[in-house]
Amino acid sequence: MLLTLKFFDKQSDCELKLEEPAILASSGCGFLYTIDNAGKISQIDHNKHIISEETTLDQATHMRAAQASQDVLVASPMGNNYQIVLLNSLNFIEGSPKPGQPFTLPIKTKANDASNFTTSANLTYLAFTNSLNEIHIFKSPYTNRSKSINTIYFTDQITNLLLTESGILYITTTKGVFGYNIALKQQTQMENEGVKPGFAFLNSLDNLFLCRDKTIVYYSPSGNRITHELELPPIKVGPVGRYCYSAANAQISTSFLVMDLEYGLLVNSQNIGSTVTFVDYQWGSLISITKSNTIKMYQEMKSQPKIDLLCKNLRFEMAIKMSKSFNLGLSSEATINQLYADYLFTQHNYNAAIDHYIMTIGYTDPSHVIAKFVEPHHAEHLANYLVKLPRDIITKQHTTLLFNCYTKIRATGKLDEIVKNFVDSAKRNEEPSFDVETAVDVLKRNGYKQHALSLASAFKCHSLYLSLLEEELPDYEKMLNYMKEIPGEQIQRKLVQYGAEIIDNSDEKLKEQLINFCIQACTEGIKNERREGSTIIKPEDLAFVFLNDDKSHFTFLYRLLNNNPEILTENSWNVLVEMCLRSDPSKIKEILTHKSAKYNNEEALVFMNSFGIEDGRDILYEKMKLYSMILQQSKPNDVLSICLKFGDEDKTLWYDGLVKLSTSSNIDEKIITDFVKEVSQRDVIPFMTILRTLQKSGSHKYKVVLPIIQNTFLKEQNFLLNASKKMKESEQKEEENNKIIERITTKNFQVKRTRCEICGQDIDSESRHFFCGHSFHENCLGDSTEFCIKCKSEYEKIVSSKIERMESAMRQNDVQNDKGNGFEFLLNEISNSLFTSSVDNEDQEQSEKAIESPKEFLRKLQY
Repeated sequence: MLLTLKFFDKQSDCELKLEEPAILASSGCGFLYTIDNAGKISQIDHNKHIISEETTLDQATHMRAAQASQDVLVASPMGNNYQIVLLNSLNFIEGSPKPGQPFTLPIKTKANDASNFTTSANLTYLAFTNSLNEIHIFKSPYTNRSKSINTIYFTDQITNLLLTESGILYITTTKGVFGYNIALKQQTQMENEGVKPGFAFLNSLDNLFLCRDKTIVYYSPSGNRITHELELPPIKVGPVGRYCYSAANAQISTSFLVMDLEYGLLVNSQNIGSTVTFVDYQWGSLISITKSNTIKMYQEMKSQPKIDLLCKNLRFEMAIKMSKSFNLGLSSEATINQLYADYLFTQHNYNAAIDHYIMTIGYTDPSHVIAKFVEPHHAEHLANYLVKLPRDIITKQHTTLLFNCYTKIRATGKLDEIVKNFVDSAKRNEEPSFDVETAVDVLKRNGYKQHALSLASAFKCHSLYLSLLEEELPDYEKMLNYMKEIPGEQIQRKLVQYGAEIIDNSDEKLKEQLINFCIQACTEGIKNERREGSTIIKPEDLAFVFLNDDKSHFTFLYRLLNNNPEILTENSWNVLVEMCLRSDPSKIKEILTHKSAKYNNEEALVFMNSFGIEDGRDILYEKMKLYSMILQQSKPNDVLSICLKFGDEDKTLWYDGLVKLSTSSNIDEKIITDFVKEVSQRDVIPFMTILRTLQKSGSHKYKVVLPIIQNTFLKEQNFLLNASKKMKESEQKEEENNKIIERITTKNFQVKRTRCEICGQDIDSESRHFFCGHSFHENCLGDSTEFCIKCKSEYEKIVSSKIERMESAMRQNDVQNDKGNGFEFLLNEISNSLFTSSVDNEDQEQSEKAIESPKEFLRKLQY
């Protein structure tokens, strides 16, 4: 029984009257075409305008307007062949070319009486038969030279030929129905019962329809064979777009029916069955041409109103199917599913209702569904809905409600199954469809801690999992083992968050495991989950883990030092020094002197002073070159060794050592004696400074310095003797040089030379010749006869230099005299002379006389 829904209930206000009766009609590409007995073809557009063209074709039996082009084909039988005329919509424009002349397709046959002419919807194929049941098949383009692409034969009388655009030829005979694939040349029998001529057709989707008596057979796109029984036997059947129609010879309201057998609908019924001659579909309307040459049009309902009409009649499944066929989108389907689910809920069909509500997710507000299933007895249905909500829709409230539903079921087996399914989806790396944190919280509050742990672990909610383990009676070993499975991107945060608690509440064995894991994290790193490689943590970033356990902290850093010292930064080294002093001071020397040490010296020194570690302090003083601080902190008997070790780098250290020893009380005099003896040998402190320093202390006897006093005076005496000797030798040599210079520069003699050095003329009169080799006319020399005027300036330089050297020597004598006074002071200071100087120093008067001679000579030169 077909459901009556009037999809064509609105008739057009304008009816069109044809001038001549139409014997054929066809529509395509926005036009309706008709042809009369005289061969006149009329084109009708959507505005009901009619344009006609004459052809020479009589008694046409076939006309097809292409659906995808502007072409029209008209055919008329002529013996064993057909005359064909091809037209185009442009032929109906005034001034355009007229339609071409009729032509026949070449065939080879002995048969007569061509019949059953057919074409595909876009005129790609055509075929016809003859009296010998031969089927000739052609493919466009069509001309009088076209060749048949195939010819097939049947023994039974052929009653109908139908062609699809995909190249399938349907053949009905008096005894059966067949399908033929043109490309593959394969034939298949579909039914073993015949069909009368005119009672087989294809709709606009190329679906096959057959009609036998009152039964219509429909082959759907999915391949289903659908049948429908008519109330009256039709006199005419055919397609109306994607629908089919039947016209009966009766004066009743259902004599003309338009049906949608795909959905089981009767979409139009009228009392025009006995009057209709042609039916077609164009401009979104049902078009009928009656025997009175009247064209009537019935507007088809739009897609969405059809859907609404189906839903109103509770045909929801049909509405969903139709929505998909119309490509109305998921939103339209969701709306239908919601209406369907609402209806099912009113019918207490809760299982089916929730299934259809699930299909509306993303389009229907979840609150609409929750409000219907909020009662406790609907908990399982609501859970089935909530678990399907995607991550971008589900809220914490939804998750809370979801797991409250699970706990309300109070069927542990069911909850086990649900949680297991979630865990399995997590193992497949599927994103959770709910808020895991909220789910875990709900399960925990309702006493399902193990289920909560399973969910947290499966979805890698590490903080949740660890917080669950931390509650009530914490299992710290399990917490640590779980942390070892956490990927590198998250491990640092978890170690810092829970590491200190594990250290504070664990035995030595578990502490050792945690320390080793921290070392691994800082050296090898922890493998990442979302990116390549491993995450390596800086040691200082794990300081909080060992906040309350200095010993474990030192163990951690000390092992890193032995494993890979390069990863320790200055801050880590500073902490290592402090932890060593707190936990194991015996290792401080090893740490401070390590070749890779990077600690801050000043900060480490503060630690040494705070903890009173002298060895470590001295190491730092030495490293910082604070040798005076080492000396200051040392004992008197260590002063000499310290100065010997560092004195070459810091000369002042010897003086600091002397001061320290001189101010020390109850000191063995031998210590000072040995020290000053070493000072004297190295000559690092002036002798007088030693004496004054020791004198100032007032607590040491002079005998401690007697050896260096004797040694000092002996050195000074030797120095003065050597200096005096060198001065005498220098003066003697100088005197000899003066005599030579004077002789050369003042003693001249007369020789006969060739040219004068002044005028350049030959010397032929009295002349003067000098030892330097220069000769002059006496009258050219004038008054300058004592010195060579050519060499005079050089002599002045030499004599001036000599005078300067002698004056410098006199100043040296003054220095020596000062030293003599110093010694006298020393002798007066110690009250006993240790030796008598044998140095014979030249007095000041002798020195002044010696310098007068060259000064006089210089004056003569300059005169």
